[in-house]
Amino acid sequence: PIVINKAKNKLKKEDIQMKKNSLFIVTLCIINLTNAQWVSQTSNTSKNLRAVLFLNTEKGFVVGDSGVILKTMNGGIVWSVQPSFTPNDLKSIFFADSNIGYTVGQYGRIYKTTNGGDNWSSFTGDTTYDFNSVHFISADTGYIVGTHGDNGIILKTVNGGANWLPQSFSYGQTTVLYSVHFGNSNYGSAVGYYYNPYNFYPLILITADGGNTWSPKYPIGKPLKSVFFLNADTSYAVGWSDGSHPTILKTTDGWNASNTQYYSANRSLSSVYFPVIDTGYAVGSSGTILQTTDGGSNWNLQPSNTNIELSSVFFLTSSIGYASGASGTILKTTDGGIITNAENIFSLDSEIEVFPNPAKDMVEIRTQPKSLIEIINIYGQLISATNTTETNSILDLSKFSSGIYFIRIKTNNLITIKRLIKE
Repeated sequence: PIVINKAKNKLKKEDIQMKKNSLFIVTLCIINLTNAQWVSQTSNTSKNLRAVLFLNTEKGFVVGDSGVILKTMNGGIVWSVQPSFTPNDLKSIFFADSNIGYTVGQYGRIYKTTNGGDNWSSFTGDTTYDFNSVHFISADTGYIVGTHGDNGIILKTVNGGANWLPQSFSYGQTTVLYSVHFGNSNYGSAVGYYYNPYNFYPLILITADGGNTWSPKYPIGKPLKSVFFLNADTSYAVGWSDGSHPTILKTTDGWNASNTQYYSANRSLSSVYFPVIDTGYAVGSSGTILQTTDGGSNWNLQPSNTNIELSSVFFLTSSIGYASGASGTILKTTDGGIITNAENIFSLDSEIEVFPNPAKDMVEIRTQPKSLIEIINIYGQLISATNTTETNSILDLSKFSSGIYFIRIKTNNLITIKRLIKE
């Protein structure tokens, strides 16, 4: 962009009034590009990979379309494609312990291993079911959610998968359930959406008695794709984005509507995972990876070095994690995806100003003298960098495509990140 230090016609600052209805706007911070901490792994497949899970630092599994199942015994250095036992898509995998695991997917298929994934046996299910998620709270007790015709379905087993019984709940709408998760043996949630002739709406089902009864909750927003239950009170859910509705939801009181917290990431999210109580990750469209280290008050955008849709995220610890997605994508971090140098990042509420925002052809930046102004796209790629000696600078955006960008201003050892929308 062209920097005009002394503009003859100063751009007028636009006052953007934000609506305050308990909706919190997520903080998206770009980290140092030269220290990107998510590394791509060779999966040896081009299939879409729907779910990733690790049993320890060495042994892990990924499942995906056309029945693909991958296994690693060395922390993802080498992924081997396992013999296929189904041509149908596998959408979720969960291990109750180091030996007993389950994977589920299309056409009501349920597969179980009792020897740590060396062999898998099939449970014959109703082929009119479509399973999206499986979760176990013990070796014997587990849950599956998905769809049966036009209705969401929850199945429960108490005998290690030998029998699966539908759980009753009522909400009187066409529904789909995408994800189920339990914080302990009693408290759990399932999320998805319900549909009426006019739109799709988010749906949360909660249980406090181990899945014997489920109660619906109706938050604002769009359909939800993933839920993570930390404990009896605290849960997170993520889902679709249309640019105007929240995509990250948090509760600290069992999804009571008056206390549900909402965050807008302006991108669709597919999976959320918290390895510890305050540190969590969410992944989704266009290679999005978000991290929070303060219990969801702020979410930081981490460079994934890909624009491929990510479907699943899993962490062994607060620093060792994996993400999987379309076209055989597997990513790994060993330090939580954070920067490794000592640069400090200002909050977005610093004195630096960027206006107008959204902008069409020009944008004005007010900053300290002797600053480095960089523009970064949503994939974490550096688009341009310009040094300025004045407090006011104007950037020419006329050759930029419409979309979301980040302006990173470096002054001495301090960095400020501002999000910019180019119309």
